[in-house]
Amino acid sequence: MSRAPDTWILTADCPSVLGTVDAVTRFLFEQGCYVTEHHSFDDRLSGRFFIRVEFRQPDGFDEQSFRAGLAERGEAFGMIFELTAPNYRPKVVIMVSKADHCL
Repeated sequence: MSRAPDTWILTADCPSVLGTVDAVTRFLFEQGCYVTEHHSFDDRLSGRFFIRVEFRQPDGFDEQSFRAGLAERGEAFGMIFELTAPNYRPKVVIMVSKADHCL
């Protein structure tokens, strides 16, 4: 599945507390980023909140200042985040077997 050349993916997790969705989406809004896809999940068993946001970068987007600002914003929530650049291509290995079982 391909993405537009200006689309980033932000994934993050933190303890489940009020305000996490607002913190992430408000930060993206303040940076001028347009959210194209958003998914979040609260795991009640582990007490952790997970979020994945795809967004388009604005003109003049500065990755380093974006990362620094996001780290500062997420610090209050104990948020761990990962930012995936538009040009990132994961390495994939497809393995097959003639045997009638899974390896």
